[in-house]
Amino acid sequence: MCTVTRPGLAPIAAATAVELLVAVLHSPQGKFVSAEKPSDGSVPMGYIPHQLRGFLNAFQNMVITGESFDKCIACSSKVLDAYAANALDLLEKACNSTAYLEELTGLHQLTEEADALMIDLEDSDEDGDLV
Repeated sequence: MCTVTRPGLAPIAAATAVELLVAVLHSPQGKFVSAEKPSDGSVPMGYIPHQLRGFLNAFQNMVITGESFDKCIACSSKVLDAYAANALDLLEKACNSTAYLEELTGLHQLTEEADALMIDLEDSDEDGDLV
């Protein structure tokens, strides 16, 4: 967002980030807090969402809950395990090769499979059967 047309965006984002950080730091589970909203009110600093989406044009914030992606190059179990086993080695490989994390997580294979499906779909549409 442009800070000229939306000058209030930066302070809103900063304040939200600070509140989320304080809530996470005070949570017994820390960064591993569940995405599920507890019904018993047992969270000391209130519910901690995993994702927020803000819409200034509607003066609205949305809390989004979703499952983690098993091929995420940032937080998948394969990346976390590799980091726990040898953090410096993981960082060195990731910095030296732009494809390393995609190979490690299987994201590269997934995109290749998706590309192959698209080629098959395009080939099957040569007859003009698909709309």
